[in-house]
Amino acid sequence: MDSILDWWKVALPAVAAIYFGWRFFGHRIRNLWDKKAWKEDGHIVAVDISVTNHARIKGDFAPLNTRVVARLKSGEIIVDGWAEDTRWVPREVRAQVFANGGRVINQFEPKINSADPREQQDAIRQMKENYYRYWLREPVPATVCMSKSGRCSITT
Repeated sequence: MDSILDWWKVALPAVAAIYFGWRFFGHRIRNLWDKKAWKEDGHIVAVDISVTNHARIKGDFAPLNTRVVARLKSGEIIVDGWAEDTRWVPREVRAQVFANGGRVINQFEPKINSADPREQQDAIRQMKENYYRYWLREPVPATVCMSKSGRCSITT
């Protein structure tokens, strides 16, 4: 019995270190073998926001899905983040889209920057049905990078 407990004393911290290491530094490790296919400058012109109705049933604790519309010289592209929340969306974009400058976002009924309460309710209804497209007042300059695996990333 003591040998099993001794084994877990070593294995549990090792598994935790691997998990948190991949969680915080996984994108940098992935970039070592997933090289860039192309890179193009453009502007972020809109944000699509969706709220999943069945978030708790799926076990999804980040029910807010966002994707951005980038206008490039070659055309428009929809960039979808790997995370299903707003962490990957640039700060300048979140400040324009969400109320309170995007610092505190209600994940189940996010408030957009709008003075009209009817527009707020229509936006929340559209978010729950599908995606609500919020056009930015000021486009944010950004660089879109496409990897060989098809993964897109944005840098501002």
